Amino acid sequence: LLHKIKEGFAHHILDSTAIMTESNPIFAASEVVVSGMSYDASLNARLYVTAGTFAGVGWLYGKGRDLWRKTFQVTDQTKERIQQIHDGIYAATFNTLAMPFVYMLSGAKDIKEIAIGTASAVAIGAVNGIPMGYTIDLFRDLTGLQSSARVPKLIQERSPVTKKSLAALLVGASLGLTTAVYKTFT
Repeated sequence: LLHKIKEGFAHHILDSTAIMTESNPIFAASEVVVSGMSYDASLNARLYVTAGTFAGVGWLYGKGRDLWRKTFQVTDQTKERIQQIHDGIYAATFNTLAMPFVYMLSGAKDIKEIAIGTASAVAIGAVNGIPMGYTIDLFRDLTGLQSSARVPKLIQERSPVTKKSLAALLVGASLGLTTAVYKTFT
């Protein structure tokens, strides 16, 4: 039982890290450039989403994605294009349900702003779900939690230290890109 809890927690932390690493720079840009949100509202949204993701939404997203894949019989061996379509549809569906609440909690009060932000999040999810799903699989592989046939052999064959260093580098790059979005557009 303890092993199962530990593994579940590791999946949660890794899936949450992968989700935030991939999505924060993209959503920050969408919020301030496309939706016209203020720096404060967008930053609050990113902070709330990140906190919520690590508080359990990341687990929900990852487990939901795993269940969705199982339901539609999508595996690592399924054609990559089918996996990509699946990830896009799943992310768009998830964003449809979650983002209006996120924006309201983040201080956005204008219904039009919330609607545009949500519509943008759904559209972004349809496209962004593709790299997000891949990023989840990549982080699971890089950290040794679950190997993925989606990861190129060149990366699969690296040492555990090198793979974990790559994961850390991706997190740092995401933070840098998100900062650059705010410095450039607000």
